[in-house]
Amino acid sequence: LILDETFSITYLNNSALRLIGIPEGNREIPDFCSIFENSKDGRYILDELFSSRSVVKIDTLIKDSSGKKIHANISATLIRNKKEIRGAVCILENTEEKKLFEMTLKKEKELAEKYIDTAGVFFLVLDNEGRIALINKKGCEILGYDNKEELLGKDWFDNFVDKKSNKKDFMDFSKNTITESYAEYTILLNNRDKRLIKWTRSVLRSDNGTFMGTISSGEDITEAREKEEEMAKLVTAVEQSPSIIII
Repeated sequence: LILDETFSITYLNNSALRLIGIPEGNREIPDFCSIFENSKDGRYILDELFSSRSVVKIDTLIKDSSGKKIHANISATLIRNKKEIRGAVCILENTEEKKLFEMTLKKEKELAEKYIDTAGVFFLVLDNEGRIALINKKGCEILGYDNKEELLGKDWFDNFVDKKSNKKDFMDFSKNTITESYAEYTILLNNRDKRLIKWTRSVLRSDNGTFMGTISSGEDITEAREKEEEMAKLVTAVEQSPSIIII
């Protein structure tokens, strides 16, 4: 739509007419601020234009002739003749589908995070540099942290892995076509204790094959491994004993 030097609407193209619900051929041009759900947004644009700001952009809600609210992005650009302001051109973009898509993604993300947080395994996402991009509640509990925000962005291998050779294995994912791998290694907790974790790791790649990071689920097998080792020692002791032992 086009505004004159007083910033009143002088022209609406067919797309703008359809967006705000005015039938084509209708010569009644609405007041600029009246197309907004909150007229303050319209006045904000006009105030900025009056103060000679060249371009004003805003995400807002507009309303059509029936009162229906529509998400829109509005970009207003001043029209000048030398130094004299002659009006403005406003581009209205219907962002309703974009907002719906964003809301859907947000809901799906919230559901996914809820599922991840209620999972009984250590869930960990690392970016392509080995930094923590996502960690669930179980992972925080095992590491001894109350807040996942304390962990996001930290280098996983420099801060929480006992043997640094594991980072080399991780970085090797960027050089091959492996999609899934399994590993066991010791992690360092907040109190500097250690736990043995069995990992299932899936490699994340972009559509063009670029290495993006890994998604891993981990199971704490510390006690299970200790029992296995104790049993192995007991079996060895029994086999080496000259006496008959019944367990």
